[in-house]
Amino acid sequence: GLASTDTMNEVISYTYIGTAIGAINAGTYTINMEYTASTKANNYNIVINGSQLKINPKAITLVWDNVTSFEYDGNEHNIRVKDIIGAVDGESSALLSSFTYNENQVNAGSYTMTASFTNGNYVVTDGSSSCRFKITQKTLLISTANKEKTYDGSVFSGFTYNVTGLATTDTFDQMYL
Repeated sequence: GLASTDTMNEVISYTYIGTAIGAINAGTYTINMEYTASTKANNYNIVINGSQLKINPKAITLVWDNVTSFEYDGNEHNIRVKDIIGAVDGESSALLSSFTYNENQVNAGSYTMTASFTNGNYVVTDGSSSCRFKITQKTLLISTANKEKTYDGSVFSGFTYNVTGLATTDTFDQMYL
């Protein structure tokens, strides 16, 4: 320590140096000093112990679309993050546009949509980085038509049916595949 009659400014003039100077983004940075010694510095064995500045990522919560169920229609479906809680003012829209998602889904079933991003200044810690949704089965009604014939000794072969509820992207012939 300094002698009670000395002050730090009398012994050395110093400047902070290192990667921590001007650091904004999450990460670990060095803090150090460089100094110019005065004549009083000759009375001291000056040792500079550097340190670190750690800027931690900010925790955010992702808010997903409210729609979590779709009826099968043959088209791709997904859900997306619509808002971010906890982002630094002015950064939400850029962060929203940086998300990547797993594949869109077409067929009936339950799915998990996951949002990922590479901005190291933020971290999702509350489990909101994914959201479940489902595509429900569409009701397909196949009705046979009533038929009538007079007995003629032959097998009737004029059966017909009507299909309702088929998705516009599908054809009834595809159902046999």
